[in-house]
Amino acid sequence: MRMPRWTRRPWVKAVCAGGLLLATGLILGRFSKPSGEFSDFWNRLDRAGPSPAARSLASCPTPKCLTVYVAPWCGYCRAATPSIIALRAYLKKHGVHTDIIVGMDRPKALAAYAKVFGPDTVLDEDGALAQGGVPHFYVTDKSGSLLQEQAGVPQGIADPKEFASLFGLP
Repeated sequence: MRMPRWTRRPWVKAVCAGGLLLATGLILGRFSKPSGEFSDFWNRLDRAGPSPAARSLASCPTPKCLTVYVAPWCGYCRAATPSIIALRAYLKKHGVHTDIIVGMDRPKALAAYAKVFGPDTVLDEDGALAQGGVPHFYVTDKSGSLLQEQAGVPQGIADPKEFASLFGLP
């Protein structure tokens, strides 16, 4: 099959190549977040709503931290809640701090769901974190740099040790 005549012009090829480069840059920019951007998010979240944590979320009190972002309306979040609570308890025994952030809903719904996770749960009432899906897991280091990120919950994992190993945690 022969291509239409207009597609054989050099400027059409240049525009297509430029579009491909632009799309690739946007995709890579979306999925590789620099640590400064992630720390900026934590600083915005600290200012955006009440944070019962006695520290800034831009830093981590242990060598690595896990932050889990959930939403009250999310069926996967609700189904994974017992696993997230078990993971949090397991990681605490192994010296890894875990923050739970509840967001993307009305304040009453956020507060009700946060009670399930305990009094130190952070509320993202203003929706300061624009992430790709919930639940969302973030692993950071002591300086707040993002080491790993995952949207969604792996299916069929009940053991907290196995769950932690997916994030490179003890």
